[in-house]
Amino acid sequence: MADLIFGAFLLGLCFYVGRAWIRWFQAKPKLAPPRWRSTVTVFGFSACTVALVTLLLLMTSATVISNLTPHHPVSLIADRAIFATSVFAILAGIVGKGPLETPTFVCSILCLSVLAVSGFAS
Repeated sequence: MADLIFGAFLLGLCFYVGRAWIRWFQAKPKLAPPRWRSTVTVFGFSACTVALVTLLLLMTSATVISNLTPHHPVSLIADRAIFATSVFAILAGIVGKGPLETPTFVCSILCLSVLAVSGFAS
C-alpha cells in the first residue's frame, strides 16, 4: 500500500513539474526583469527537473533490477546527483525571480525529502 501511495505522490510531482514547464513555455514574457535573475530560476528549475528524472530512473531500475542496494555504485552516484542538483535548484530559487520560482522550490525540496526518506529507510 505504501508503494502505491508513494508512486501516486511521484506521479503527481511529475505532472506538477510538466505543467509548470508547459505554462512557462506558453507564457509571452518568459523572463521577467531583471532577466539574469529569471535565467537563474530557469536553470534552477532545469536542475530540479534533472533531479526528479534521476530519481524516477533510479526507482525504475531498482524495481526492474531487484539486486540494486542502497550501497550499489549506481545508487550512490544517483543519490549524489539528486542531492547536488536539488541544492543547486534551491540556491537558484533563492537568487532567482519569475514564474518558475515556486515550482523550483517545491520540486527540489520534495526531491530532497524523498532522498532523505530513502536514506533513512535503508
